[in-house]
Amino acid sequence: MSILDFDVQISPQFSAEREIEPHFNREPSNTWAAFFWRRCEAAEDIEFLGANFARAVEGTVKYVEGQLKELCEEANDDMVAYLASKPDQKASDIVELERLQEAAGRWRLPPRPTPYTY
Repeated sequence: MSILDFDVQISPQFSAEREIEPHFNREPSNTWAAFFWRRCEAAEDIEFLGANFARAVEGTVKYVEGQLKELCEEANDDMVAYLASKPDQKASDIVELERLQEAAGRWRLPPRPTPYTY
């Protein structure tokens, strides 16, 4: 998984802030996305929000983009470790499914599951 580019928008609340949403080279699985979310939320030098974007003040956008790329690589390492813990057949099924999901285009993170039980 890699980040292709970013959608950078001016924050509707504060004009000096930017909202940075990563776009990926293929559709992120929920498992990989969970690793990415954990890494982003644990990062002390970026503000990653529940709506799948990071917030940055104007002038720090490139820094935050670089940090998100590094966190993407760390999530890839987490996914490899996760797959190594699975039986060979299950891991190969997961890898094959992700290979089939690769397509031209830009992909966003999936919506987060709600933490509430109804």
